[in-house]
Amino acid sequence: MNTLFEEIYRTFGLELKAPKPKGSLESIDINHEDGATEVMASAAGGVVGLSFDMFQIPTNEVELIKTYRTLALTSDVDRILTEIRNEVLVFDEFGKKAVDIEFNSDDDKPPISKSVMEKIKVEYDHIYHLLEFQKKGLELFDRWYIDGRLFLHKIINKDRLKDGIQKVVYIDPLKIRKVIEYPQPDQNGVYDLNKIKTYYVFSDIANVFSTTKLSRFMIINKDAIAYSDSGVYDLNTGAALSYLWKTIVPYNNMRMMEEALLVYRVVRSPERRAFYISVGNLSKPKAEQYIKELMAKFKNKLVYDAKTGTIVDRKNIMSMVEDYWLPRRDDGKGTEIQTLPGATNLGTIDDVDLFRKKFLESSNIPAGRFKDETSTFVFGRSTEISRDEYRFKKFLDRLRNRFVLVLEDLLRTQLILKNIIVDSDWEDIKKCMFWVFNEDNNFVQWKEAEVLNSRLESMAAVDPFVGKYFTRMWVMKNVMRMGDDEAESLIEEADKEKELLAPEIPAEGAPPEAAPPTETTDNADAEEPPEEPTPDEEPA
Repeated sequence: MNTLFEEIYRTFGLELKAPKPKGSLESIDINHEDGATEVMASAAGGVVGLSFDMFQIPTNEVELIKTYRTLALTSDVDRILTEIRNEVLVFDEFGKKAVDIEFNSDDDKPPISKSVMEKIKVEYDHIYHLLEFQKKGLELFDRWYIDGRLFLHKIINKDRLKDGIQKVVYIDPLKIRKVIEYPQPDQNGVYDLNKIKTYYVFSDIANVFSTTKLSRFMIINKDAIAYSDSGVYDLNTGAALSYLWKTIVPYNNMRMMEEALLVYRVVRSPERRAFYISVGNLSKPKAEQYIKELMAKFKNKLVYDAKTGTIVDRKNIMSMVEDYWLPRRDDGKGTEIQTLPGATNLGTIDDVDLFRKKFLESSNIPAGRFKDETSTFVFGRSTEISRDEYRFKKFLDRLRNRFVLVLEDLLRTQLILKNIIVDSDWEDIKKCMFWVFNEDNNFVQWKEAEVLNSRLESMAAVDPFVGKYFTRMWVMKNVMRMGDDEAESLIEEADKEKELLAPEIPAEGAPPEAAPPTETTDNADAEEPPEEPTPDEEPA
């Protein structure tokens, strides 16, 4: 193998050495639905057998990505993108991240300790600031939403792996593709899943035939790239699609209808004149020649040019206000000019409204958000939220769950490099870790308030029966929908506060406490109270 191939097929980037699972996982079918290109390992061994076609993005994917980007530059699609990005990522609150992580503490035995949880939060803060997410988060989301995929290259110092990720670089999807290489099946057609290889192929099309820039034409280890796609795939080809893919046809129909309406208004709006020229008994050739002469006479105009001293034949564009004096024969109907009416339905745009409605429906945005823009924003109750707004909230949750996979991959790599966790612990950590997005959707706030009010009303109805038919723990778990730990802690805190605030009441049958002694004074002159006479003594 020559030097060129040796340089091309040299793997590049970070590779995490994870322990292989024991035993052989076998399957008769291997299909991955993540937009990756699937290849079969050749007899030459590994990536050496790949052709140069593998280093180029398929033409259909390139055209689709360019179409997505062209759509994003139009005013109609940009309006949709603005509405979505403003709801998905919110940066309004000072000192609060747009995306943060929390841990579920309801489990009796969490897979990680609290100290590890604190370390994970510290490393996530590092990733958040490394991406400059507060400033560039919307830009990353736009690229992911428009292209349907996002590639981020993790740059590390190989001599100091414990320093973690040093830099994150965005890679254009037109220059990189994900490849899954499957092993050759055995005689029974069974594949060994432990031998599946995943890597990324990077190529700069402009430098494919350049011998001085071989480093821009290489294979990258999968651990060096943080990748996430839209989750929408073409079931026929398996390629990842953008959410803008289903808006292409409705947008083109809407634009075509708007252009047709514009042309119709320009062409049919003015009134037209019909010239009926009397040709008498002239033959057909002479009649046609006569009509052409009249047309040229009214369209051309002889003008004297003072600069050259000659007569110039110029075009004379007739306006609607000019008068025409034409001869008319006495016998029969002669030359006549009639006015044709212009278009009468110029104000009808039902067709345009229909296609615009289909275009907005394809974007999953409620149509009510684009109507009556001059009206003020009204904060409604959750019971007043329309079904379209509810579906839009579910759509936003789906977008967040897919976009956050990039941050999740970066955090996983950072924790492994810092020796905080091992790769085998990551799956258990994800079960107790969840992502929290800063909310600006008024529907969420009102929904939480309505749920709390409903539970409080139910608890007020059950409260008279607590201690007789129901217990406090049952009310906490079934009415307030609390966990065991949360319910127990609240009951203990309530009992402590009750003991501190309640007055001390002596137990039944206990003697009353003696009254405190009165204060005495050292003044000898103080008058003593007179002694009361006994019944046997008589007053003097």
